[in-house]
Amino acid sequence: MVRTLYPVSLRRALIRRAASGGVHGFKSTLFRPGYAPLLRVFVPSPDGAWLSDDSVLACEGELKRSGVAQHLRPGDVVWDCALPGEGNVGRLVWDGSYLLDLDYTYSPGGDIPSYIHSLSVAPAYFHKVIRTGPNPIVHADLSPWAAEILAQAQLMQDRHASDIPQGAVGRWVHRSRCRVRGREPIVGVQGMTVDAGWTGTLIIETEGTNEGMAELRERLGAPPPGSKRRSSTVGPPKERARTWRLLRDRSRPGEIWLKAVTDKDRLQ
Repeated sequence: MVRTLYPVSLRRALIRRAASGGVHGFKSTLFRPGYAPLLRVFVPSPDGAWLSDDSVLACEGELKRSGVAQHLRPGDVVWDCALPGEGNVGRLVWDGSYLLDLDYTYSPGGDIPSYIHSLSVAPAYFHKVIRTGPNPIVHADLSPWAAEILAQAQLMQDRHASDIPQGAVGRWVHRSRCRVRGREPIVGVQGMTVDAGWTGTLIIETEGTNEGMAELRERLGAPPPGSKRRSSTVGPPKERARTWRLLRDRSRPGEIWLKAVTDKDRLQ
């Protein structure tokens, strides 16, 4: 059974009007303008709090039978409310064709799957819908801005020192920036564009070591310094090359901070 507060056609009409400011005071447990919709299905899981492949398929079946599936967009969140409401238990993300489980590579509570292109939705799109830590994981291919990022990369000391029992310890980072504009095409994805919420400056940060700079170049699909290869001959970034942490405490409107995720950040 899929729980909706309104018939699908009416719900979509209200969502469009709310997004354009046409419905004053519009409130719904399904949707908040600018954030991912949270749709609810009720599929008891014989495997407890962990959804098996069969349970996920059953959730997809409920969406199709209700007629909601044809209205879903990539990034919509579906919650199997037959499971406990703790953390992200029972939450799945629609990728355009299938429901995907969350990714647990870097967080025990789960992050958005790597198949979701974060640049296609607002930076805060999943805030409070997918419950994450203060610095959530995002997946973005920044190779279209490689030349700008590499040209402005600088080695500098981070002002945000780490406190340890022996005292405050500073660290060195490679930091750069690039200018992003909404509605720019997302590389490798036909018909998908950058959401207007990303318009502004991206601050990119990696470790302040030779390895950190080498990884930045790898993430951007750029050849090593002195190489005769052209950037276009380098393959697309690997999955981890698209993975960053969005630093909420430093970000502000028009300026988003991204920090490269390394193997050291993976859960053991």
